[in-house]
Amino acid sequence: MRIARYSALARPAMYVPKRFPTNIKRMKARFARVAIRWSALALLGFALISTERLYGQALQEPFVDPLEPVTGKTEVLTSPEQRQPAIDLLTQVQRNFSVVMSGAPYTMKVSFTASGTSEFEGEGTMDAIEAAPNWYWTAHLAGVSPMRMGIRGHIYGSAEAVPMRVQMVRSALFRPVPGFPNQKAIRTANANLSGLEVTCVLLSGSVAKAVPARSWSDREYCVDANGLLRLASEAAGAYTLYDYENAIQFHGHVIPRNIKVVQGGATVLEIHVESLEEGVAGEDTAFKPTPEMLALGPAYVMGSSEWTPIRVDPNPNGPLQRIDTVIVHAIASHDTGKVLDAEAVQTGNPTLAAKAIDVVRQTSFPPTGLQRELFVAVEFFNRQE
Repeated sequence: MRIARYSALARPAMYVPKRFPTNIKRMKARFARVAIRWSALALLGFALISTERLYGQALQEPFVDPLEPVTGKTEVLTSPEQRQPAIDLLTQVQRNFSVVMSGAPYTMKVSFTASGTSEFEGEGTMDAIEAAPNWYWTAHLAGVSPMRMGIRGHIYGSAEAVPMRVQMVRSALFRPVPGFPNQKAIRTANANLSGLEVTCVLLSGSVAKAVPARSWSDREYCVDANGLLRLASEAAGAYTLYDYENAIQFHGHVIPRNIKVVQGGATVLEIHVESLEEGVAGEDTAFKPTPEMLALGPAYVMGSSEWTPIRVDPNPNGPLQRIDTVIVHAIASHDTGKVLDAEAVQTGNPTLAAKAIDVVRQTSFPPTGLQRELFVAVEFFNRQE
């Protein structure tokens, strides 16, 4: 049998068995009719899906928050030349908060006040030391004292889950811009943040050609003229604000003295960096696991924050009228994916917020081996009965 090689410039060769009809014109006509039918069905399906998606976006309640700096048009960056300055800006922020990149061992002491509706709230502390490749941190909050130690790639730690507020403290101090910005769709906007001119970079999985302002699915990072991160927002309505008054200078790194986390207009976490000093006291013994750690075996660590949607659509066949969205902030188990703690970011409608929390708590997320921090966009599809 001869294998046909298809080309835009030449008609492909075709093998026709003798038992098949030899009327090539009739066969071509039949194939053409089938192709047209399938193409029409595919286009119709795509049109229906696209129409529902666009219609849904149009009916989704717009995102509004008094702290949101990007309220006007944004610029979509598509070419490598357009994207690179924004990528460089966020890469600079990542390097600034990665204190270990200085090459100097350090000791950091932090105090914080946690308030809100999570399981563990109150006054807390965190101490962290690092002398690459070894590191250790311990925290104290509401009667629990989680800790982790890394020694040449081996992780040890306490058995209990890390409270949500402790995970937030570490994210704000060490991973305020998680992931790889160069792998995302990018938009930018100039904005004013409490009288300070900033450049805001918005990241998303995909973006339309024209997006006027921030949407529910955007991550947002606002940087001042000195390259310092002023605002990080992993989800709509959740803002981490950085204050560099009396900032700490450490081998070229500028560490904010105070950090505040606001969700849905309410302050849920206030972080104060008490000190950041060079060196680790008793370095020879500081990174030695205790017998209890060794008995527990390898421990897990915490992952960077993630954004994910959940669609609640009990009547998918009815005409769509409105989409109500509530962001739920949660942490999930490293080994089962079970939700360990959850709180609603948008609480203007308490009934809807409670429903959103129930949806998230009843969901098992894929386990990754890391304790996951999730911002779940629960989308309630309201349709005509």
